[in-house]
Amino acid sequence: MNDRFTMSHSFIIDEAEMDSLGNFRFNAKYWPVEDALYRIHIVKREDPVASLIIGGREENFYLFVANRQDSLFLDGSAGFARAVIKGSESNGLLLQMKGWVDFADSSTFAGTPIKRELIENAISEKLRQVAETIEYPLVALMALYYTDFKSNQKLNSQYYQDFLERWKDEDSAYFELFRTETQSKNKEDSFVWLYILALVLALFIGVQFGKYLKKDRTTLENLSLLSVQEIKIYRMLQEGKTNKEISEEHNIGVNTVKSHVSSILSKLKLKSRREVMKPDTSEAP
Repeated sequence: MNDRFTMSHSFIIDEAEMDSLGNFRFNAKYWPVEDALYRIHIVKREDPVASLIIGGREENFYLFVANRQDSLFLDGSAGFARAVIKGSESNGLLLQMKGWVDFADSSTFAGTPIKRELIENAISEKLRQVAETIEYPLVALMALYYTDFKSNQKLNSQYYQDFLERWKDEDSAYFELFRTETQSKNKEDSFVWLYILALVLALFIGVQFGKYLKKDRTTLENLSLLSVQEIKIYRMLQEGKTNKEISEEHNIGVNTVKSHVSSILSKLKLKSRREVMKPDTSEAP
């Protein structure tokens, strides 16, 4: 699907000479039994075999669906831009969809940018309706590729899930590619949200850590204001010691301990002894 508008010599699977009346024929006996997407090109003898012209009167290719059992007739008398493959309803639908897309992309389409956008959105919606109701899997899939589903998938994620559920038994390479691209988009969106969440979390941790460092730095600077005795009591406060334990350790009265604690908190600009304590230490009574 992604290579439908590219060309190289390695893409060519068969060639046929055109007679003086414009007739040519391919034998499809070696083609796959199931439906597949093909392109047929008409080039002049002097032109490169792998040439590909897209759009306008000079367009020289036709996209169609076929299998080994099909017998199709190409009428290109009006040029490839209006060529018709007869003998298959699915190819008539492909041609109709291409006409809608060509109308939106036409260089002769006049109007303001907003009008063009409205036309393109209307055509995309019509193509999604075709993909939702049509009975031909490859044509339904082509309709979605014509809508540039990758940019639309986020807004209509449920639609694409329902589409894949409808064609869950299709195991062709076309549908495998579509499933891969759809899942990749979902994973990409999930990764973006995870990245944003991780970034927000990192910013939050960074801010909190910055506050901690600032607080710790301020505390260290203010420790120089404490007396030797106050520093000893400060270390015990960090360990969560009670006033009574500090009193017994330093052989001073409890009221003296309270006075030292009050002075320490004032000098360090702290509101409570809890702010002095080391992490994971319960608050002293």
